[in-house]
Order: sequence, then C-alpha cells, then structure tokens
Amino acid sequence: MTMTPKLHRSIIPLVLAFVALLGGPVFAQSSGGGVFKKFDKNGDGKVTAEELPNPQAFARFDANKDGVITAEEYAAAAAGMKPQPTTSPTTPPAKPGESPMPPAATAMERHPDIRYREMPGVDAQFHTLDVYAPKGVKNAPVMFFIHGGGLTGGSKDPGKNFPAYCARMGMVLVTINYRLSPAVKHPAHIQDCAAAFKWTYDNIRNFGGDPARIFVAGHSSGAQLANLLSTDGRRLADEGLSLANIKGAIIFDTAAHDMTTGRIDAGSIYEKAFGTDPAVLKDASPVLHVAPGRQIPPHIFLGAKPPSMPMEAKVKNLSGYAQKYRDAGVRCEVAVAYFRQHITIMTEFGPPQEPVTVEVTKFIQSILNGEPASPPLGGPVKELQLAGVTPADIQRENDIKSAKTLLKALDKDGDGKVSRAEAEARGGGHWLNWFPLLDKDKDGFVTVEEQTGAGTATP
Repeated sequence: MTMTPKLHRSIIPLVLAFVALLGGPVFAQSSGGGVFKKFDKNGDGKVTAEELPNPQAFARFDANKDGVITAEEYAAAAAGMKPQPTTSPTTPPAKPGESPMPPAATAMERHPDIRYREMPGVDAQFHTLDVYAPKGVKNAPVMFFIHGGGLTGGSKDPGKNFPAYCARMGMVLVTINYRLSPAVKHPAHIQDCAAAFKWTYDNIRNFGGDPARIFVAGHSSGAQLANLLSTDGRRLADEGLSLANIKGAIIFDTAAHDMTTGRIDAGSIYEKAFGTDPAVLKDASPVLHVAPGRQIPPHIFLGAKPPSMPMEAKVKNLSGYAQKYRDAGVRCEVAVAYFRQHITIMTEFGPPQEPVTVEVTKFIQSILNGEPASPPLGGPVKELQLAGVTPADIQRENDIKSAKTLLKALDKDGDGKVSRAEAEARGGGHWLNWFPLLDKDKDGFVTVEEQTGAGTATP
C-alpha cells in the first residue's frame, strides 16, 4: 500500500488546482504563470522535488524523469499531451571513452531469452537472460541482477521500476534465470550465476555495456547469490574470471549471510536449496568467505523491516556482518528502511526521491567516480527516513498489507484466520516456526490482528 505522507496532504489541493489552471499549451509559453511561479520558488524556470514535495504529483509531471519539471512538462500533462524531452544535460560529463548517463526516460531496448549456457537434460529457460540496453549508450556501466524466490521460484522478469531506474542511470541491465530447487541444490544456483556473469562479461559490449564496470545486485535469495558471487572467488575462477571483475555488490534484504548459525528445518526453503550438511551450509554462506586480500568488491547491504524480529535485531545483525567485511579491508555500507518490508524494498525501488533508491545511487556513483566511502570502509548503519511519515504510520500499513497477503495465501478454508494445520500444509516448516510467536492468544489460529499487533484490521 502506498501511503500519502501526512506532510504533503495539504499540498494536494494546490497541485490539483495547478493542473486546472495551467491552461494547456498556452501556459507552456511562459514559466511565469501564477501557479507554476508559486512552486518555482527560486524563479529558475523549473520545479524541483524540494519545491513540490509530493512524490506522486512530482512523478506525474516529471515526464522525462530528470529530477526537474519544466513549464512544458506541466502544460503537456494538463493538456493530456506527450511532453517533448528537455535537451539540457542533468548528469555529469562522461570520462574519456565512457558513455555519459543518457537523458532521463531514455528508452530501453529489451533483448529477451538469450542462452548463456547449455546443459543436457535442463530446460533451456533456466539458462536464459534478458538484456535491457538504453538506446545509444557506449561503454555504459552494467547492472547484473539476480532474482529472489527462495531458490525455489521466481524469474528474471524485473518488473517496470528496475529497468526504468537503470535507464535513468544510463546502465545496461542484465537479468538472469537459474536452476531452482528442489530439482537442484547448492552449488548449482551459484554455478549458473557465475556462468551468466561470464556471458555478460564476454558479450555486454555488443549491447553498449562496459565489462570493466559490472555491478552485481540481487534481492532475497538472489541477494544471497549476489553476495556469494562477490565473496567466493572460486565460482568466477571456474569461468576464467575473478572477484576483481565485479565493480560493486548491491544486496537487497537477505537473511542468508551465515547459514551455519541457525536451525534448518525439514521441508524449509533452506533444506530444499542447501540440505543440512554443515559443510555445504558453510560453503553457501557469503560472510564466511570474507578474508583480506581476496579482491572482494565494495558492498552495500539494504535491510527492510523483518516479519519476525525487532528492527533493532536486524540492524545489529547487519552491522555485525558488515564489520567482518571491513575487518578484511572491504568497503561495506549498511542502510535500513523501517518503512519497507521484504517485498516492498524492491517493488518500491526506483523513483528518484525514494530513500533506498537514493542510497543505492550514491553508492554506484561514488564507485564510478572513484570516491571512497566516508568513513573509507563504511560507517554506522544509516536509518533511512520517509519524509512526512512516522515509523508507526508506515509500520502499520506495511504490517497490515503483509498480513493480508500472507493470510490469503495460507487460509485454505477462507475463514479469515490460519490454523496450525494450514500453516504447515501451505506455508511449510519455515512459516510454521513463527506460528507460536504470532498466535498471541494461543487459540490455535493466527489472524491479521495478531500478526500486526492491532485490533482493527480485517483480512
């Protein structure tokens, strides 16, 4: 659920009035119109997000997504026309031989279902990738993205926001499929990722990308794979590459940093993907491969509100893992977003002013510009904020949304509550572990109210 920040609600009527008063194409001839002038506080002929602090309204009018709104864009939106993109650059000049970040809203050309490896007896779809390339780029940085899904599901389809973000950043995007459990177990998933990375390194110039500037990113179980690919050099070595071929790693909300410290329950996604052999669990744990002198690239860990532990515990865990990287001389930054949950940290990612997006953009740009972190190896955890909305507001909305989604999936008989049997039958052992914690009144059922800690929501 997308909330309207309280701070901005008073602006909405003014925004609507602004649309009504623009007067279509006539207003486009002058940036001095009354309403536009009211927002254009510094009189420079354009409106920034700070001057119009309503993300939804700003995104609507900022047609070319360059972070500013011109009179032409406002007028075109009011008249229902397609605005013409502005021609003035909004990104820093390119270094010699590199492509500048193209103007915002650059069209992406999608090249789907490219085979990156062939393996007898394996469905070809599991060894395909898609390339999204901004038109006209040359030697552009590359985003190599690994999807989540518990290593048992998911696909390379990134949705709309992530390609749009890469277009705005002037990056070529590569999204991959890989073999899934329970048909295979570790190390099959990471071997496929390494093979896909090798294909990307060898072929990305054909799509305008620079093989020397490949960032690896992943969400959830895909983040575990992205992290492992960026710390266990053996996987890339098998493909004739090394960790030095990764420019940076962007880790979106994974719990699988060290799998030797928890219990692996029968039937859980961890058991399906890794089994229970301690040696295998150690091998699949990214943080246990971190050591000095291994050319591990800079990392950023991005954390969302966990469903079954306090945010403080999440912060403590991520801080501890990050410190292990820093102790090995590896730059590792951490940012947490209490206003995002595991899914929404990805689905809401992309808009220019979105806080997680801002942190990722800073990370990427600092590496591309050769700038160190401050402190050099990363500092305290950054607790991100969403302007105008309190943690309690966001937490409540996210909890209700997640609870409704979960109960809908688990509530087999449709009675608005989940029994222990339903949790076990449809949620598996992993969810069943949470059942005693969520069943607060110990009546053998979990409701939305119990999961969110409130008494007003209904499924």
